[in-house]
Amino acid sequence: MTLNGQQMLGATDLPDTLTVVLIGNNVFENDKRGISHTGGDLLIKGTGALRAGWIENKNDIIIESGDIVLDSRGTASGALGTYDNRLVVKGGTLTLIGDPSALYRNGAHTVIADLIPGMRMLAGNAADGSDATEISDETYKDKTYLRFEARTYRVIFAPGNDGTGSSTTIIKDYDTTVTLPGALFTRTGYTQTGWRNADGTKTYPLGGTYTENAGITLYPVWTPNRYTITFDTAGGSEIAPITQDYGTNITAPADPTREGYTFIGWDREIPTTMPAENITLKAKWKDIEKPTGEIIIGTNKWHEFLNKFPLGLFFKDTQEVTINASDNSGTVFVSYLVTNRDLSETELGSLVYRAYDEPFLIEPNGEYIVYAMLVDESLNITYLRSDRITLDKVRPVITGIEDGKTYCETQTVTVDEKYIDTVTVNGTAVTLDETGSFPLSPADGEQKIVVTDKAGNTAEMTVTVNDGHTGGTATCTERAVCEAEYGELDPKNHTNLKHFPAKAATKTTEGNIEYWYCDGCGKYYSDKDGTKEIKKADTVTAKLLQAPQTGDNSNLMPWFALLFVSGGAVICTAANKRKKQQK
Repeated sequence: MTLNGQQMLGATDLPDTLTVVLIGNNVFENDKRGISHTGGDLLIKGTGALRAGWIENKNDIIIESGDIVLDSRGTASGALGTYDNRLVVKGGTLTLIGDPSALYRNGAHTVIADLIPGMRMLAGNAADGSDATEISDETYKDKTYLRFEARTYRVIFAPGNDGTGSSTTIIKDYDTTVTLPGALFTRTGYTQTGWRNADGTKTYPLGGTYTENAGITLYPVWTPNRYTITFDTAGGSEIAPITQDYGTNITAPADPTREGYTFIGWDREIPTTMPAENITLKAKWKDIEKPTGEIIIGTNKWHEFLNKFPLGLFFKDTQEVTINASDNSGTVFVSYLVTNRDLSETELGSLVYRAYDEPFLIEPNGEYIVYAMLVDESLNITYLRSDRITLDKVRPVITGIEDGKTYCETQTVTVDEKYIDTVTVNGTAVTLDETGSFPLSPADGEQKIVVTDKAGNTAEMTVTVNDGHTGGTATCTERAVCEAEYGELDPKNHTNLKHFPAKAATKTTEGNIEYWYCDGCGKYYSDKDGTKEIKKADTVTAKLLQAPQTGDNSNLMPWFALLFVSGGAVICTAANKRKKQQK
């Protein structure tokens, strides 16, 4: 912009950036009003002057923003003129380069003596103001550079030694109010709740205001956070949570308790001071409770290991075995062993078991003991042991008598049975001796012997035992029988004595004498009473001999010999008959 002559410019008419070249003795002024510059930068060159209130002498030159430069270098003068009024720099700057002595007030080349408190004056000789320093007197007259500017204050926000974050600064103008920011910084375990000065003598709330015309560095006001430690006892006794400020000392609670378990600590250590977080500690337990269970066979149940071995149970039929188990951990591994041996828990620890999945069967005949091993997740072991189980389908055996027979004297009855329960005769119990026998004495009528074993198998016999023999006749082959055989055989009492008459021999066939034969005893007799036993050969007579032919004497000797023998036999026989008759 080039101005010729005196120009008037209103307060709001300046553009963002304006260069004014004054030609001659022209003046950039507002004669009736003050100049209030709120626009951009303004550069005034030449010999003109920036004046306000030239006529009425009542108006101030007020600069609120922008940089106004009066550059009088190479010209006669460049003046900034006021009269009874003030130069007020609220913002931006007013700079005189060249001849600052042109500054005058009320027509006198003198500094503005009543600078407002919010302004300051800097003087130097470098055209760019790099050596300018603040002054408060008229030493500016010896300088070639003079700058007026609003006085500002730095409000610095710093994290301090404990906080985290970058410092920031707000420039505060004179007599203005600064709104303090909210929380800018962080600190482990704390929350920023305000601002304070360096020594803490002054505090300000977040979002509060700062009005002092002084620079200041503000630091965070820290408030410790409260955190909670929660205890998950995993089924144990309850422990109250701990809520405290960060960094405060923690007193560890007493250990929890839990039936069947031993407390072995927490899943992490209890901190000595409150950490900067909410945490949950979970109890760790060692299961010390052994699993429980039962072995079931029929209506019988066993819940423990029997160290005293009872006599046992007896069954006739196949039995089903069921094993149940439970544990506070919820998991039990079940295995079993079936044997006829009495084993201790120590012996069981080295044996091999079969995994139990479902009920199983034990079959007759035999003796069994069922062992079960129950193991929980913590390797606590429980052994169970049943009674001795005997499965027996074999009936007892009775010997020494026969069912249905009659005896005439005491009989010895023997019972062959390993597992005898009762022996009764007509319902009355009897006791066996060491050989398993007992005497069955005579009694009136039938006697019923019943033997029952422990499995319920029975054997029965019914006999009659008389006191002595009555009636009956013995034979050559059978003893006398009353109701039972008794006595000795009678060799003279033949039950089937057959008669064979004499038969003469011929020249071609043998003959036989008269004799008797008993089918019962198989013997031969020469009399009808069967008292004179002979041999079978004695019943046979030889064939007749043929006479020799006339004139042939060669066969006479055998003939006479035979005849002599035959005659001799007849003579002896006759002699014997006579002897008997004599008797």
